[in-house]
Amino acid sequence: MTERQRRILSLLVEAYIASGRPVASGLLAQQLSVSPATCRYDLAELTEAGYVIKLHASAGRLPTRNAFRYYALSLLPPSLLPEEVLERLALILERAGQSWAKLVGQMAANLSGYATVLRLARVKNPRLIQVHLSALGGGRMLVVAIMEGGLVQNSLLELDFDPSESLLQQAEQLLRGPMEEEAPFGRPWDSLQLETLLHAAQQVYQHQLHERYLEGARAVLSEPEATNPEFLRRAFTLLETPSKEPLTPPGNVNLRVGETEGLSMVQAGFIQGGVQGEISLVGPLRMRYKDALSVAHSLSHTLNQESTHAGYYAD
Repeated sequence: MTERQRRILSLLVEAYIASGRPVASGLLAQQLSVSPATCRYDLAELTEAGYVIKLHASAGRLPTRNAFRYYALSLLPPSLLPEEVLERLALILERAGQSWAKLVGQMAANLSGYATVLRLARVKNPRLIQVHLSALGGGRMLVVAIMEGGLVQNSLLELDFDPSESLLQQAEQLLRGPMEEEAPFGRPWDSLQLETLLHAAQQVYQHQLHERYLEGARAVLSEPEATNPEFLRRAFTLLETPSKEPLTPPGNVNLRVGETEGLSMVQAGFIQGGVQGEISLVGPLRMRYKDALSVAHSLSHTLNQESTHAGYYAD
């Protein structure tokens, strides 16, 4: 690909992102100050290479998934938002307290204009500072725990027996400390009921080590592509289905261009305290990649507590 062809491809993608309509070769030729014949020749080569399509003779050109991917990669490494904006984000997050995760999702959605999925996973097992178990009758038990960082969690368990008060007190003592599989859960117990109780509580807290937030889903409806029911179905399926993919490493940016037909994701990884997280901005293939990359990268940059070696990926 020649330098002029790269420029033509970039202009084509940007024009299509802005308008959502096929782009005329005459417009591209004018922007590049070349003859229409020269521009058409380059577009023909880009079409043969799989970057451009033309629906019919009188229509303009459309970028393919390969074109969007090539364009998005050309924007790496992402630029940060202005310094005053970064300072404001840092101040807001500093004052957010325990609600910081939901706030990050909201800021990402508001700043980018795209639906946002925030995934969190604890880097280390949390320590239970204080735990209370209360029997409610009928095999039901309320678990209230105060964990590191002042996080309070409560859950309702259903057992096939009613635990005695002495059994609850014994379990409370054993449940304090790191939530590790080998201690106390890997040890043999004289009481089958105690073992059952401990394992039930373990499953509750293991499940709560992973959190997921969805913000700004309505942004999908504002896209021109939303007139297509299939686009909406794919978009909301992607947003509502928990991902099994590994989190993007802290400090890294990941591009998923067209993995789901007609959709793209811009992802950035971060670490905040004992929590590793990932911001995912979800939009159409015709995504404003420059803005999305800048927002995701800036938020992850603000959240990271220490410098990491940045890396960039694309699928």
